[in-house]
Parts: sequence; C-alpha cells; structure tokens
Amino acid sequence: MEKQLMFDFDGAPKPDLVRKVFVIRHGDYKRATGDLKSSGVRFTERLARKMQEVVGEIREGFYLWSSSAPRCRQTADIIADVFGIDDVEEDKRLQTGGNVLPRGTLELIDERFEAKRGEVEIFGVCTHYEIVGAYPNHFVKKYFDTDTRFNRPHYCEAVCIDVGSGEGRLLTG
Repeated sequence: MEKQLMFDFDGAPKPDLVRKVFVIRHGDYKRATGDLKSSGVRFTERLARKMQEVVGEIREGFYLWSSSAPRCRQTADIIADVFGIDDVEEDKRLQTGGNVLPRGTLELIDERFEAKRGEVEIFGVCTHYEIVGAYPNHFVKKYFDTDTRFNRPHYCEAVCIDVGSGEGRLLTG
C-alpha cells in the first residue's frame, strides 16, 4: 500500500544529482537476538521492490547508509541486494535507544547528505523509529523551508522524498 503525503516544494532549491531520499525503518525483529523475523525479511523484500518501482533506472548510484544494529543492517542488505548495491556503509552513530533521538543525529545525516548529493541519484538511510520519525520533517524544513508533518513509519516502511517533483510518499512493505 502506498500513501500520498501532501506538501508543496515550489521554488525550492534542488540538490545536485539526488532525485530521491529514502528514510527507511528496519523490519520487525526478534527482541532476544536483534535479528529480523522471517516476516521482517519478507516485508523488507516487498518494500525494496516497491522502492525499485518508484526509483526506476539508476544511472548515478544509490548510497545506502545503515545503523550498525543487526535489524537495520539486515534490512539494508536486503534492499542492497534488490538494487545491486555492492557496499552498504554501517554507522553506530545511527543507533538510538529508549525512544530518545541522540543529540546531533539529524545534523550528522545532513552532513552525509551534503557529502553525497553531488555523487549519487539516490540517498538512503536505514535506521530506527526515533530517527525515521524525525528526519523527513527536518529534511523538508531545511532544504525546502516547508513545514510538513510525516507520521512515524512502522516496521518496514520508508518515507520517500522526490526532490525533483516535490512528491512525498510513505512506502509500506
């Protein structure tokens, strides 16, 4: 199921190469091990195919960055397999805990986006509830000076921001 989110980017500056930004919440996982459940794997595969439909052909690369938590890394690896991405960058600074957004995390993602925006078409970050709930709103405010309210995605959902057309979508696995 795909949900349309309404907002307008008229007159907004466009990043250099980046066409789409994905902020992805990991799939459902086993609390005891931190690994994805079989349903989490299945829904992530479905989400990755939906992302692929939205993206279409990629000519200039897909940068995928993941929290080092097993559930995030496994989610990112499944998406990477579907897209044919050779390398997923892992970063423990994208971890969260106790429903708290670590200080400086949104700015950390901004810095990475800025570093990659002239190199790739697709920028993706696979992480946790707190970050996935905050970053899309932060991104739209920072880069488009627009107040938008994205709901926090559930397991195996992704916010997709199409920076060319101004379309925002919540993709569900």
